[in-house]
Amino acid sequence: PGPTPIPSGEFPSLGVFGVTPEAAADLGVEWTRQPLRWSIVEPSKGNFRWKDIDEILQERQGQDIKVVVTLRLEAPWATNCGTARAACFPENEQDLRDFVSALASRYKNEEIYWQIENEPYAYPYVTRFWDDSMQNLVKAMKISSEEIRKADPDALIVMPGIAAGNLVGQGLVVSEENLLYVMENGRDYFDAIDVHLYRRTEDVPERISQVKEMMAKTGNSGKLIFSTENAIQFSNPTPTQEQQAQDIPKR
Repeated sequence: PGPTPIPSGEFPSLGVFGVTPEAAADLGVEWTRQPLRWSIVEPSKGNFRWKDIDEILQERQGQDIKVVVTLRLEAPWATNCGTARAACFPENEQDLRDFVSALASRYKNEEIYWQIENEPYAYPYVTRFWDDSMQNLVKAMKISSEEIRKADPDALIVMPGIAAGNLVGQGLVVSEENLLYVMENGRDYFDAIDVHLYRRTEDVPERISQVKEMMAKTGNSGKLIFSTENAIQFSNPTPTQEQQAQDIPKR
């Protein structure tokens, strides 16, 4: 297959929602998250395109902003996923090793926290992010963590993000069975948990407690807990900007 075209707006100026460095400084932002699709950096085998991600990381130079880079393992030339733009384990695992090695080696001196994949735990019921087994997800985490730590032994790696759904049973966006499998079998390949908190503010403590119980059950007690996606619960009617702004300090 030929190179993957780069969609417009693929690289916002800073973080997921394109907050400018000036706005970030004004808001006192200390962390940002940058999703990064494999096909954007390596649109065809061995053809690396660094310009955009270089510029993203350069924007925060001089600012005390830490970056979580979320790797999306989606590259049509390397993977054969059943769902368009979804990620899955590559047909040749060496392609994944080469990609992660090149990426981690290039940015080993940057203050980057690496994350492998996002919200994969509803497979096979929801496949828009991850369209593959949990076994292959853990395998991808293992390979990625090995290559990242070869480049930077002190690198901090974040577990794939946990979607905002119910954590008990088979939910719409999270399967408890899948989540526990990855937490237990992948525990050597991450240093921090990422739980997404699209909930009412008053429900956040209960959700964190649920996650801590799962961490204890799977041998992950004491690891850091991140929340790379966090917002007031959207309902009908949608909260106003003023309501959303009032909710932020409560979190």
